[in-house]
Amino acid sequence: MKKLLYAFVAIVLLIIISIVTITSLVDTDRVKAMLSEQVKSATGADLVVSGDLSWRFFPSLGFTLGQTELRNVAGYSEQNLVEFKSASMDLAVKPLFDRKIQVGQVTLSGVKINILTKANGETNLDEFSQGITKQNEKKPVKKQPEETTESTVKPDFIISVAGINIEQGQLLLRDEASKKQQLVSNIDFSTSDIALEKAIPVTASADYAAQGLVARFESSFNLQVNAKLDVLDITTMKTKAELAGDAIPSGEQTFLVDADMRYELNKNLATISQLRLNAFAHELTGSASLQQAKIPRIRFNLSAKQLDVDNLLTQFTTSDKPAAAQPTVTEKSAAGNDQGKSQASTDLSILSAIDLLGDLSIGKVLVSNAQIEQVKMKAKISQGIAQLSGIQAQLYQGQLNGNLTLNGKTKVPTFKVQQNLTGVQVRPLMTAVAEMDKLAGAMNASINLTGTGLTDPQIRKSLAGEAKLKFTDGALHGINIAQMVRKGKAQLKGQSVDDVAEKKTDFSALTGSFQIAQGVARTQDIKMDSPALRVNGKGQTNLINESLNFLVDVAVVGTLKGQGGKSEDELTGIKVPLKITGSWQAPAFALDMEALLKQEMKQHGDKLKEKLDQAIDEKIKDEGTKELLKKLPLKGLFD
Repeated sequence: MKKLLYAFVAIVLLIIISIVTITSLVDTDRVKAMLSEQVKSATGADLVVSGDLSWRFFPSLGFTLGQTELRNVAGYSEQNLVEFKSASMDLAVKPLFDRKIQVGQVTLSGVKINILTKANGETNLDEFSQGITKQNEKKPVKKQPEETTESTVKPDFIISVAGINIEQGQLLLRDEASKKQQLVSNIDFSTSDIALEKAIPVTASADYAAQGLVARFESSFNLQVNAKLDVLDITTMKTKAELAGDAIPSGEQTFLVDADMRYELNKNLATISQLRLNAFAHELTGSASLQQAKIPRIRFNLSAKQLDVDNLLTQFTTSDKPAAAQPTVTEKSAAGNDQGKSQASTDLSILSAIDLLGDLSIGKVLVSNAQIEQVKMKAKISQGIAQLSGIQAQLYQGQLNGNLTLNGKTKVPTFKVQQNLTGVQVRPLMTAVAEMDKLAGAMNASINLTGTGLTDPQIRKSLAGEAKLKFTDGALHGINIAQMVRKGKAQLKGQSVDDVAEKKTDFSALTGSFQIAQGVARTQDIKMDSPALRVNGKGQTNLINESLNFLVDVAVVGTLKGQGGKSEDELTGIKVPLKITGSWQAPAFALDMEALLKQEMKQHGDKLKEKLDQAIDEKIKDEGTKELLKKLPLKGLFD
C-alpha cells in the first residue's frame, strides 16, 4: 500500500517538475497552440486562446487562462459555442502526501454559452457532439487493459475543493428560424468548502429575458452529496423570483420559495419537505415527492390558510383593454348552442400521463363571492381519471360532503358530482353566488349529477341526474302568498285589501326533488308547509336561459293572522293555483284568477242550492214535487 502511495506521489512530483520545466523552456504561446491542437483532434472544433496563460507554483500549483473561445461550425448567427474571459484553478501539493486532493478556488469569469437551433431542428450542440464521434472513429482502437484482480488495492483519496465561482455568466437559447430567443444573463454562482458528506453553502443569481417576460432569480442553500454520489440533499433553500411582463398576471409578481429537497439517484426519487411557497398573494405549505418513471408518480400533502379563487381569476384575466358589455341571460342562452359547437373541447389526455395522489386542506376558500371554510379533500389522478374524494367543508353554518370525478380519457371530458349538504343557510349562500335573496332557510340537499364538457354551455346542456332539496324554518322573500290570495278574492267582490308592509311567506318546510336532463330541471313534488298554508306544485326551470315555469296549488288551512290577515279568516279551505314565471334573478308570481273565480262561483252556488232545498222543504208539501225541484241542475250553473 505504501509503495503505491509513494509511486503516486512520485508521479505528481514528476508532473510538477515537468510543468515547471515546460513553462521555463517553452513559451506560453506554444502551450496555447498545443491546447488548441488537442481540442481540434478530440472534437473537430476550433479553440482560440487569445488571452494570456500564466502559472503559479507556490504555495500551490495553479494557472490562469485568459480569453478563450470554442467556435461553432459555419452557418450560425453566433461565432462561438462557448467562451470565457478568464479561468483559474490551483492545487495544493503537500496534502497529496496525505492522500488528500485539495483543489483551491476555481473561478470562471465572463463565461458565455450559446445554444442555437437551425430550421431543421439541429443544434450547434448536436454538431459538436457529432464532431467528437467522427474524431473518435479516426483514432485506432486501443487494446483494453486487463481487469484488475480483486486483490489489487487502490488508494482512497479525500477530494475537496475550496470553492467554485462563476461570475457574470450568460446562456443564450435562440431559434435561428424564428429569431425567438431566451437569455439568461448576469449569472453569478458561488460555493465554498466543497467536499463529500459535508453541507456546502451555495448562492446563485441570474436575470432572465424572453419575449414579453423579464425575471430576476436569487437563491441560497446548503448542498450535500454522499460518499457514493447517489444522494443529493438541498437544505435551508431560500429562493426569490421577480417576474414582469405581459404574460404575468397583474403585470408583475414575486415568488418566494423555502424548502428542503432530496434526490435519490438509485430510486429516481425527488422529495420536497418543509415547503413554503408564496405566490399570487397566497401561501402554500407542506411536502411533496416526484418519482421518475414511464408515468411520473407525484405525491403530496399540502395546506393553505386561504385560497381566493375570485382574486386569482381576476389576476389572470385582468387586461388593459376596456371591458366589453356583459351579455344578458337571454343573449347568453341564444349564443349557448353556437358556443358549444364552435368552442373546442378541452383536451385532458395529459391526465393519462400523470400518477398523482395527495391530501389538500385549506382554511378558507373564496369562490364566486361565497366563503367555504375548513376544506379537506384527497386528490387522485390515475389512468386518465381525476378524482377529488372525501371532500369536507363548512358552508354557511352547515356542512358539505362530496366527491368529484373527471374522466379525461374520452374525446370530450365527462364528470360526475356527488354532494350532500346539511344545515346550509341558503339565503346568504345564494346572495353571494348568484345575487338571489328570495329564499331563506336551512338547506339539506342530496345531489347526484353527471355531465359532459368543461365549458359553461356544455355543462348546462349536458347535466343529468337528480337533486333532492329540503328547506326548513325559512321564508320566501318578495312574495306574501296569503296576501295575494286574500287580495284576489277581494277583487272578485269589488273590494280592496290593505297592503302588508312585508312581502314574505314563512314556512316550516319546503321540499322538492328535481330530475335533470337536456338542460331542464323538472319536478312533480314541490311541497310547502306553514301554519296557515299548504302548497303543492310542479314545473320546470331551464338551466340554459334560467327561465321559470311552475304551477303550485295554494290551500289555506288556518288563520292568516300571522300572514297579515284577521283573526277570523274567510279564506280557510280555499285552494288557489299560483303561477311562477320569469327568471332566477327576477321571478314573477301571479294567481290564476280564472280558477279563483270558478271557486268563488262554485262556493256561492253551493250556498244557493242549500237555501233552495231548505225553501222547498218548507213550502212544498207534495213529496214528488219536492224531489223534482231538487233534481233541477241549479248547482251546475256555477261550476
